[in-house]
Amino acid sequence: IRGDEFAVLLPAARSGAGYRFAERFSATLAEARFVLNGEDIRPSVSIGVVESDAALTTTQAVMKAADVARRAAQAAGGVCVRVHDLGVPQRRA
Repeated sequence: IRGDEFAVLLPAARSGAGYRFAERFSATLAEARFVLNGEDIRPSVSIGVVESDAALTTTQAVMKAADVARRAAQAAGGVCVRVHDLGVPQRRA
């Protein structure tokens, strides 16, 4: 996790809960407005979601999968949510 990134863990969440949370978070953030030095600031977010799976055996694997999904969201133009697909191989960094 880098300076402008963060993680949200939803322990014991049901399938799809992470996606629904991310959609609500994104929509709420999109409504926020800040003024800094007279300039209107409108935050946006690209979110990667990963659900726990037997194939993801370490915290590092989960975080990497979420990062892959986040990059997919950015590649789609940002301001969206993408879910990591376990069927798609992860690229090595």
